Amino acid sequence: MKKSKWAAAGWIALFFILLLFLGYIVTQYVVLDPKTAGAVDGKMHLPNFPFKPWLVILYVHIIFGTIALLTGPFQFIRRPTGKNAGGHRKLGYIYITSIGLAGLVGLYLSWYASGGITAKTGFFMLDVCWIATTFVAMMRIFQKKFSLHQKWMIRSYAVTLAFASFRLYLLPFTLLFHIDIQEAMGIASWMCWITNLAVVEWYFFRKKKKKSIPSGRRQYPAL
Repeated sequence: MKKSKWAAAGWIALFFILLLFLGYIVTQYVVLDPKTAGAVDGKMHLPNFPFKPWLVILYVHIIFGTIALLTGPFQFIRRPTGKNAGGHRKLGYIYITSIGLAGLVGLYLSWYASGGITAKTGFFMLDVCWIATTFVAMMRIFQKKFSLHQKWMIRSYAVTLAFASFRLYLLPFTLLFHIDIQEAMGIASWMCWITNLAVVEWYFFRKKKKKSIPSGRRQYPAL
């Protein structure tokens, strides 16, 4: 299969995953009662749990996280040259702003995460990495370091995809391996973004290795 066909298959798979994720979100939090969601139900027994403000903040996180999830791929499909440069820039502003809002409220939500201290720290670090990778990507474009900007945007979107990959891990952990839901959420809260970033770094390493000229020196990808 040619490289272009592999790329097309990858984009189709990505949009299919995003479609499934959006279907779940709309069904669980719009069509059904949010209190029946696993992320909510386990918290209702907590003393003095601030359900109403927490739910509003959760919706902010979901809405802007979903916007980032949907606008991200269009940053990579076409090169920002010529007529589409302005559109690329506008989408970039939307993407970065969405992550800023979703990431900041996510820090609050991590405090109430189900799954114990493992999940709380996992989601907290996810939001920190989400904001940090996006901030570095933004700084690189201001510095006109376009190649590094692209790399950090890819890293940023890898963390954004944790929105969907968290659930892709949680389902087999609970349904196939019968891991307790609290323990599964703790494991998935770390794996959903660490594995995404690991795949991206492997991709950068492979790409750098193919381009490098054989010599006695070891070459590493730019950071």
